[in-house]
Amino acid sequence: MNRVDLAIVGLGRIGRIHAENILSMQGANLKMIVDPILDIDEGFKTRGIQQSKNIADLFSLQKIDGVIICSPSNYHVEQIKELSKATALLKESGWILKEGKLVNKENSKQFEFEILLRSPAFERIV
Repeated sequence: MNRVDLAIVGLGRIGRIHAENILSMQGANLKMIVDPILDIDEGFKTRGIQQSKNIADLFSLQKIDGVIICSPSNYHVEQIKELSKATALLKESGWILKEGKLVNKENSKQFEFEILLRSPAFERIV
């Protein structure tokens, strides 16, 4: 199984929960954490996880499969607009649009992602 390389935007309470969940998963790799008021976390640093205050730094990563936005809701729209530039990154990573679906150009496997819910109450949001 190939590992999924992920990044997190926002390292508050929810961001830390997601970071620890990603780190505990065998099929996932946390490559970067972005938070504008970030103080470098030595625990993440020793695990080789890059940390930045600038969301644009995500575009410097060689390979990124997904970004989990854990920032306060009022920042989401601007962050999504910034991350929409990631289409070019998806293409560089081997993903293409085929018949309206995002698939791997080498094996035609459809792009998948999983939403992890901490509480059933969040099901109404997803």
